[in-house]
Amino acid sequence: MSLAPLFHQVFSRPTDLGSRRVLADALLEAGDPLGEFLLLQLSTSARCRKRAAKLLERHAGHFMGPLAAAVQHRRARFRHGFVVECLAGLGQSVAGLEAWGTVEKVWWISSNEEPVALASQSFRSLEEVVVLPFSVDRPQRGTGEYFTDVVEQVLRRAGKRLRVRTSARLPRWDVD
Repeated sequence: MSLAPLFHQVFSRPTDLGSRRVLADALLEAGDPLGEFLLLQLSTSARCRKRAAKLLERHAGHFMGPLAAAVQHRRARFRHGFVVECLAGLGQSVAGLEAWGTVEKVWWISSNEEPVALASQSFRSLEEVVVLPFSVDRPQRGTGEYFTDVVEQVLRRAGKRLRVRTSARLPRWDVD
């Protein structure tokens, strides 16, 4: 059985937790640790959250799926088994990833590459883009407004209205 249609269902209807349960069952049957992670994150018990955190430590790259190519420094927050917030590169090479469907908030480190992925229809849940006007290695003060304008131009061309802001520091990255 192909899992692709089940993943498609989750990414195209990110608020449907039933689709995630069906996917989790299929993944468990296939021996994929993402199945257990999904079920643990759908649970509300502290014990499940603790086990989910341990699984995430061990399998973060695998759990990010195709977004692993875009997420920088493995900085991502998961909810109900999928990435909902991340620090990401948003260039052309990651623009069409269906896995953006669950992402609600993106932290973008300004770069020479325009964040064209933001124009993708794959971002079904995106509510906010935070611009970090520096690289992780070296700050670039005074460039926040310029890069915020770049993001707003990309969104405007795509007919999207989202909250865009600048931040001087990275957030803590925890599992929900």
